[in-house]
Amino acid sequence: MNDLTLKDLIDAYLHRHMYKRRVTATATEQTLNKHVSYMFARKLSEIDITVAEALHQRIGERSPIQSNRVLQTLKAAWNKGIKWQLCSEPNPFALVEQFPENVRTRRLSASEVQTLNRLLQKRENKDLHDYVMLSLFTGVRRNSLLSMRWEHLNLEARWWIIPKTKNGTPQLIPLGPNELNIINSRKNDTPWVFPSAQGEGHMGWLYKSWRSLIAAAEIPYARPHDLRRSLAAAMADLNVSATIIQGAMNHKSLVTTMKVYAIAGKDAELEARQLVQQQWFNDLPEESMSLLSKKSVTPDELEALVTTMRRFKDYSRYLGWFSKLPLRLIQSESEYETAKHVHRQSLRRNITEPDERDYFEVLATLIGVYEQKQRATLAHKPPHEALQWLMREQGLTRNDLVKILGSKSTVSELLSGKHLLSKKNAQRLAGRLGVEPELFMRRNT
Repeated sequence: MNDLTLKDLIDAYLHRHMYKRRVTATATEQTLNKHVSYMFARKLSEIDITVAEALHQRIGERSPIQSNRVLQTLKAAWNKGIKWQLCSEPNPFALVEQFPENVRTRRLSASEVQTLNRLLQKRENKDLHDYVMLSLFTGVRRNSLLSMRWEHLNLEARWWIIPKTKNGTPQLIPLGPNELNIINSRKNDTPWVFPSAQGEGHMGWLYKSWRSLIAAAEIPYARPHDLRRSLAAAMADLNVSATIIQGAMNHKSLVTTMKVYAIAGKDAELEARQLVQQQWFNDLPEESMSLLSKKSVTPDELEALVTTMRRFKDYSRYLGWFSKLPLRLIQSESEYETAKHVHRQSLRRNITEPDERDYFEVLATLIGVYEQKQRATLAHKPPHEALQWLMREQGLTRNDLVKILGSKSTVSELLSGKHLLSKKNAQRLAGRLGVEPELFMRRNT
């Protein structure tokens, strides 16, 4: 272990972890080769906080942000090395204080987006036009968009799957009419939606064209990633729930197995993006916009306006519940308790809206799936733990058990695991809870 070098650790980290889980592995390796290669031969036993700080300062003299990223990578590599018994604690890179960073918050305003659109319509650069508009419409990261493949698209079902994103997970993106029009217009005989002009691989970043565009639009300091951030910020402006925005931006891991009940969430993501498109490009029907500006409307005009806007109302109501509890498989007791609490709220209300009814029907199904799975494991739990879970499932209290068993001390000892029930009491309790009596007659293991 003492003879291992920093290069050995980095190679292990890249090939045992990064290349298996991250699409950024190649870029990470290039960055380390550029900034850390002079230290590759140094033994791990010789690296302490002084060495780590010197490396951080050396890179930081030219690029503090890049220095922080290198430090974070080496810290992660060392932590993996500890786990793999390649190096020992403490982690010297974890002890170095990072340079302060100003979080970039630049976003495009609606007027800036419209200016870009006008300029792109006039320019004979279809690649740049399609990239910018798809980036605004989907919020997808630059590399993922440029490497879009036809085999990952289902234009009939209107979705695009990115098999592996920056955070190592797949992302499913529902496609609306604006996105489909652009993608369909790019049909070609290569595997890529944005094929390279050189004939192999996908198109690279159009740096000069982008700089020329933002200069003509008089939008200072705009970067490609600002297009993605602008979509997220505009959705937030429209009071779209944080849960929907996180899903649309893929800011957290996605469940790889698609379930039917997840489609509602994906539809919500699509509609949230389309709301932004309508705001940016005035996409509401012209007659509806004119009605909104009139001081008075006829009954027929009012009915037409209500019909146009109804989906926004229904969608907002659905988002209200979805922001409290997204519809996904329940994985823990805390999620189960939250789901039960939300479902109990529905029982106290007279729900008439179809979207709300659908939400709570799916939620009840998910609760049932979790309960069925947990019930299947009860036989492997100690009697008192099995009883505690059944009490939570059925909303029972200690007093309810006292009424069944007739003794507070019996209930107290049973719940603490100190007492086994007689056959008669076990049958009485099991009959009330809908389980086998043997569940409460086993000794703790």
